Amino acid sequence: MLHLRVVHSLMAAMGNTDHSNGQRQASLTLEYFVQLFPVVEEHVRRSMGEELYKLFRGNAEDLYVKIDSIQADILAANEVNVTKELHLSGLSDSTMSFYFGHCNQGQVAYITHFQREAVGEKEQQSLQGKPGSPGCVAGMPGRRKEPGPSSG
Repeated sequence: MLHLRVVHSLMAAMGNTDHSNGQRQASLTLEYFVQLFPVVEEHVRRSMGEELYKLFRGNAEDLYVKIDSIQADILAANEVNVTKELHLSGLSDSTMSFYFGHCNQGQVAYITHFQREAVGEKEQQSLQGKPGSPGCVAGMPGRRKEPGPSSG
């Protein structure tokens, strides 16, 4: 989700004063991402500024009633781009924790090895003109799509 610029969109929704429930939901969701990913926390803090960030961390659920129009504009016009940093650093340890639960460095190295191996196999298959394995969820090696309801 971070690669889809969800942080930018959540902050923009937090600044949309026409929809208070959306502001509240976006704030709670962003709080979760901030707690889970240090890179998100850094970007959000930098974009919001210290005063707004302290309000946000103090009580994310009620932030929408505490911000003024200037702070709402800061949120709505944010240019946070966590995707760029994730791309530069590759798959971060915190991203691995998101997908696989908290794990130690040995587990991260083990998982990363198999992800690289899977990417190498996909590249080799594409060079040979063979399709990738059916049912694989993009970006989630080893995960399969759930079967949909049968039509018959």
